[in-house]
Amino acid sequence: MRRGGGSTVAAFSLPSGTAAGSFVVLCLAAASLCMVAADPTGTEMQAAAEDAEQQLLGSNPGSLVRESLVPSFFSELDLDHDEGSRQAADCLASRISEEVLITNLTRVSDLLSGRLGHDPLLAMRSALRKLSASLELLAGSDTEDDCGLLNVQSWKGLRKPIRQLAELVQTGRLNDGHCPFKRIRQTTIGGAEVGNQLRRLGKADWTARNRTKVRKAAKQIGKILRKVQDDGDDPDPAGTFPVNWEMRNLMFGKKGTDEL
Repeated sequence: MRRGGGSTVAAFSLPSGTAAGSFVVLCLAAASLCMVAADPTGTEMQAAAEDAEQQLLGSNPGSLVRESLVPSFFSELDLDHDEGSRQAADCLASRISEEVLITNLTRVSDLLSGRLGHDPLLAMRSALRKLSASLELLAGSDTEDDCGLLNVQSWKGLRKPIRQLAELVQTGRLNDGHCPFKRIRQTTIGGAEVGNQLRRLGKADWTARNRTKVRKAAKQIGKILRKVQDDGDDPDPAGTFPVNWEMRNLMFGKKGTDEL
């Protein structure tokens, strides 16, 4: 404590490295709580909590994989998220670029939202191709298994629907339209109805890095994997016809490319 100019100034020595980051986060969280105390309305309390949570999430690299995607997928697929799978998730989180993953998932949501103005079916296929490629990072390689995924029994239960989804997308077993018999909209991957999940995924905000919002979005991906696992290999629903992707791309896609 030192005095000068008629005022009292407290001198602190800040910790360094990771401890400094944690100290700053705690100070931010405390400041948010003090602001709430001045005007403790429900809205301000929620906003302060979300701000503090975003700071914590931003200071925790790899948390998207470790704390949101993998737990949500294991929960939806009814897999045992045991110590082995947690260690595998930690390993993957340290090796996968979270920035690239967020960019890819944001592109998925943008395409599914319809706000880019692309043809809906081509946008759906492009989004699911990018989603499948991102999920393949979590499935791991059959030849290079640095994280020991092949030795984790429960991880095999995650790899199966991820590979199943990729195969259905690759073969073009995707559809979206109104069934003339049931008079309802049908959005399918193979024989699986996934319309609600894709539309909710189109509203996701991955860049906010808010843990609650991200978990809700990750849950939709988990539901898609479960539906693909259960019904993906079934015949297409009645009233749907296979899409002629070559013709559709010539009519609505970018010239000279098979992607949007």
